[in-house]
Amino acid sequence: MARQALILAGGEGTRLRPLTLTVPKPVMPLASRPFLTFMFDWAKSHGVEDVVLSCGYRSDAVEDVLGQEYEGMALHYVHEETPLDTAGPVRLAFDEGLLQERFYVLNGDGLTDADLTAEVAQHEATGARVTLGLIAVEDTSSYGVVPTKEGGEVEAFVEKQEGPVPTNRVNGGMYIVERE
Repeated sequence: MARQALILAGGEGTRLRPLTLTVPKPVMPLASRPFLTFMFDWAKSHGVEDVVLSCGYRSDAVEDVLGQEYEGMALHYVHEETPLDTAGPVRLAFDEGLLQERFYVLNGDGLTDADLTAEVAQHEATGARVTLGLIAVEDTSSYGVVPTKEGGEVEAFVEKQEGPVPTNRVNGGMYIVERE
């Protein structure tokens, strides 16, 4: 089981402008709650007790809204001075000594009910150091796709393209990582 999640919440929310000029996307109200609290609830339902938020744009405002804990979950912050994609925040949190032996890396801009507990079971069954949760979609035109071998090992990351693609599975933004 993973008891910690590193949530990638550093984006500027450009597709939500002008709203994100005053409120950062991670704490944009949704049903009268900061958006990320829905992710916290989902992660908590799968055993997460500790969250590291990787924030960039207006990170001070994100921390002001969310504080240091959410319903018993400890919240920690790392601040991206420049956008660091996916691996950069992992390194930043590692360098600050914030990461546990096993942790999730979760994209901070999606709502899902994906079964993280099942992903951990798959991760343990394969003995992988990193497991990526894939999601099947009907229309791949807006996504890059991730073809895999028969046993589930990633073959490639194929950028979005017109025409036929090798699979309908895309990166679900849910990783399980072994620190060492």
